[in-house]
Amino acid sequence: MHIAKLTLYAVYLFQLLLIIGCSSQSDSGSDDNHVREPQAEQLSSVIDTNSVSYTQSRTTGYHNSEIAIMENQSSRPISIIDEIWEAREKDECDRVIQLVDQYITQTTDTNMSGVCLFLKGDCLRRKGNYIDSKNLLKEVISLYPDAHWISEIVVHGEVQQVDISVRPLCELALVLVEKKNQSQFPQTSGQYTTLAWEYLKSEDYSIARKLAFSCIDQYQSFAKEQQQDHIDQYGLDMPKISRDNEEKYWREFWALFDVGTCWYIAGDSYYGEATRFAGDKKADSLNEALRCYDQIINHYPAAQCYDDIGRWYWHVATGASEKKGRVERSLANNNSQKK
Repeated sequence: MHIAKLTLYAVYLFQLLLIIGCSSQSDSGSDDNHVREPQAEQLSSVIDTNSVSYTQSRTTGYHNSEIAIMENQSSRPISIIDEIWEAREKDECDRVIQLVDQYITQTTDTNMSGVCLFLKGDCLRRKGNYIDSKNLLKEVISLYPDAHWISEIVVHGEVQQVDISVRPLCELALVLVEKKNQSQFPQTSGQYTTLAWEYLKSEDYSIARKLAFSCIDQYQSFAKEQQQDHIDQYGLDMPKISRDNEEKYWREFWALFDVGTCWYIAGDSYYGEATRFAGDKKADSLNEALRCYDQIINHYPAAQCYDDIGRWYWHVATGASEKKGRVERSLANNNSQKK
């Protein structure tokens, strides 16, 4: 680990706590999730019209403990953008809507306008105002298709950036609007994975798949790095994860576990969907399922997933191999029926 960088980060954190009197907050974890929250610090960075970066850091752990700290990197007064982001982190939807309306009348920054209007549209969904939410989210897609913000993830003291595009988030929010789902919009790989599991279990395959692919798109680069790290540390061995050591493994391999699991969810969604079809359409779904399972086997073989019923971790690639055999048999039967 980079000791100098970690020490500097600790100094910044200590000074910030003295200045704003911020204290950590914790929420007890729920055993109802299929996966644990990632052990990594996630920071959302947005750029205001003066091109000054503002960072809001958020730490999540497998006990779902959370600490929110605002850092003003330029020592400038807190702006309305800062307030919008803070309100969103606190899930204060009325406040977000009020601040976005105020911001839009003051700015000419089209990128941040798109970002902020997405936040407002999603808050309208959270409040159950589905019609206005749907209209606004469609407007963002139409008028601000290239809007984005930068999310920074600190893993083992290393800051890495993820470019978050607003358009796919609007499309996902629109799916949630259609389902009249008022749940909080996922902001971590663990939250995407948990919500995708829920929709898979309810056989709502299209939204389960959309959530899974959203997670994959955002976190696959980290997952691939962690897969290589896993090989470097353990070779082909699969260490057994227990209550005693799970925090350590989640800190190191959170993206690997969640992305591998999301490929599994996507594969199961195609496999489940295939039962509703026949002929070529069924074959297409089965082939897509095979593609998803192969992704796990070939690229994320060390991924593991927590089963909240059995209270144990299972090897995702093993599950994918078993499902792949079933899909191949179904595909063969389907092809024989077509002849």
